[in-house]
Amino acid sequence: MVNLEDNNLVNNNIPAEEEDGKAPEESIIQQLLGTSYASPLPPFVFWIECTCIAIQSILLSFFSLGYLNVVYEVPKIWMSIGSDDYPTDPSTTTFLSGQPIWIAIGCITGLIVGILKAYIFKFEEYEGFLEYLMNLGEDGKK
Repeated sequence: MVNLEDNNLVNNNIPAEEEDGKAPEESIIQQLLGTSYASPLPPFVFWIECTCIAIQSILLSFFSLGYLNVVYEVPKIWMSIGSDDYPTDPSTTTFLSGQPIWIAIGCITGLIVGILKAYIFKFEEYEGFLEYLMNLGEDGKK
């Protein structure tokens, strides 16, 4: 059984009274709030975490930049090898440079997929995406 009179077990932020019964030298506000998370004094937890996050962000940015360049360049190289039909100017294959029929093809295939999902999964049995998001915290109650 835990002794509730021991302040260190109940709340680690408020130091226990000294042996002679006097309160420590710290003010009541400091006792309630504890030490600052971004303290310039040791331990430098906040600043170490900020440095780690900055390093990870820089590394992820360089990885993403390389990945995007690969995703952009490899299809151009792949489609131009051994193909006389590929245009000499790859910029002609950019957005809105294709045939308008692809708009209709995309709409029809999206409609077919939606109808198949409705038929197979029976939407009345499953909640929608917004209902799912609104009920995320209620998983333990169901």
